[in-house]
Amino acid sequence: MKKINRRQFIQGSGLITLSGLGGLQLGLANSLLGQGAPPGRDLLVYIFLHGGMDGLHMVPPRSGTDYSHYRNTLRPNLSIADTESLALNGQSAFGMHPAAVEMADLFNRNKMAIVHATGLTQSNRSHFEATKFMDLGAQNLGQTGGTGWLTRYFQSSVHTPDNAIISSVIPGYDNTDAFLGDPTALSMSNPADFTLAEGHWTWKDQQAETVNQLYQNPTTQAGIIGAQTLYASQVIQSIDWENYQPGNNAVYPDSQLGDQLKTVAQLYRSNVDLEVAYVPTGGWDTHDNQSYTFEQLTTGLSAALSAFYEDLQPHYQGRFTIILQSEFGSRAYQNSAN
Repeated sequence: MKKINRRQFIQGSGLITLSGLGGLQLGLANSLLGQGAPPGRDLLVYIFLHGGMDGLHMVPPRSGTDYSHYRNTLRPNLSIADTESLALNGQSAFGMHPAAVEMADLFNRNKMAIVHATGLTQSNRSHFEATKFMDLGAQNLGQTGGTGWLTRYFQSSVHTPDNAIISSVIPGYDNTDAFLGDPTALSMSNPADFTLAEGHWTWKDQQAETVNQLYQNPTTQAGIIGAQTLYASQVIQSIDWENYQPGNNAVYPDSQLGDQLKTVAQLYRSNVDLEVAYVPTGGWDTHDNQSYTFEQLTTGLSAALSAFYEDLQPHYQGRFTIILQSEFGSRAYQNSAN
């Protein structure tokens, strides 16, 4: 396979503008608007907002010829007034949801990009099907070579050593088609528990020695994966997860997403070979009582993103990119339950 560098991949795939992806897309990047990144390991963090995030509620209009139509016809009970949404630098037509304080700040610091009305070329109302297409990066499995788009991105890396350990990770219980074709992708919910199942304490040393012998010289794919998992477990157990000190005194919210992003940051700062992380988070199917539910979700998302961003500053300046994506958005008209 021809190796390409990170910037060539991003420019070639449209990730600079995040075009061709589902619903509203939010892209945070240390070097997205800059002149390049220093040599070394770059990190791509792909956050998937399961449920169909309402982009028109996250980034509502503030002015324009259709503003009155949005307020009075499309969303009479759900719209956000221009006096309530957060102003964005250089943008008079759109603002941010009032709960997205940290995200608006990132945008106003030129660290975030937003693209409206992008998605599948063919309409699809199935959350599961749309998610699959997004993870594959195509609407036909035959167009992907049997791989997910994160696998193809990862395979294009010029920095991955042959003996890479923990180069792609999912901080959660779920797997994803985005990593289809990548047998090395590691899925773990709680890194502190990622270890061999222990029996009686007197068996511990013998158990470890036996397992090491089993995978000492693997020749099959199953054996190679087993050896990589064993080594990854040893590396993970060597990290002090309990006493992690985020950079810049960043404070992660006490939430699943906060824990997931903190895990990614700690792995990355531990100098393993991490290059790609898939972070799934759900709850964005807000058909009922959207105003309250969406506000709570946005508050947590915004705080977690800000903490992760600040955690990696300034030492990893220009070295990481975050993409937020949902399978699709919501229709322009509000639901009857809202």
